Amino acid sequence: MAQADGFEGFRQCLLRGAKQAVLSRNPPWAEALAQMLQDGTDLNEMLDRLRPLLRGDELGEWQPLLETADRCRDCLRAVHTAVRLFHNVPPDEYLAACGVSVGEWTHYHMGKWTIEMHALLERVDQLVKQTCRIFLKRGDSSWQATQDSLLTEVRKMRHKLGGTRRRPGMRVRHAHGLGYFDAIEDEKLWEFHVVAFPDVDLVEWGLAQAVQFRERWGKQIVIMTANALREVDGTFDRLTTELSWQPLPSQASA
Repeated sequence: MAQADGFEGFRQCLLRGAKQAVLSRNPPWAEALAQMLQDGTDLNEMLDRLRPLLRGDELGEWQPLLETADRCRDCLRAVHTAVRLFHNVPPDEYLAACGVSVGEWTHYHMGKWTIEMHALLERVDQLVKQTCRIFLKRGDSSWQATQDSLLTEVRKMRHKLGGTRRRPGMRVRHAHGLGYFDAIEDEKLWEFHVVAFPDVDLVEWGLAQAVQFRERWGKQIVIMTANALREVDGTFDRLTTELSWQPLPSQASA
């Protein structure tokens, strides 16, 4: 049985499977590559000489899996970056030089985290579905139920961030600027604004609210990030366990 060690362990399994597929589907290219590596051939020369030997079908079904896995990695980096930037507001002089307030910094990076976390969960959903269709569908009539079971918790988190048309979640609220205006409506400020304070900038008021709630938001995204990444790793652990009983695509199609 394959060792289960989260998303990165699953990605390494994909890389090993893809390597096996390329080696088995194009032995002449693999032998020429091994010889050039042994001879210390210049990289550009190696690429120029070996590219014509590739037919373009060596990776086959592995290529979309590798591409989606790397999109997951890109989203993971973006989530971690957003968390770091949210919690590390630059000095006042830097913000002033950029023409950015603490409220704008806070609101921007909160929104960035929300969008990237939602994108990560979408990519995880996509990668699990692609993998199940390639590995499980051919020999398991219950593959769809297995897929849905693997994705239950990830989809709950994704739904919480995305929401619905009637009840937009965090991603929609930040992506479309609804956060400001929901708060203005909740606080019943529109009437005061149009009658008594038309010169008050309600967007600036919203940014001030972002500063006020900054500490709470910061704790929230740290907890939600930890929970989401734990569930993502758990999902790929369970998927790796399922796949350990299946032939590799390169073996099944050989």
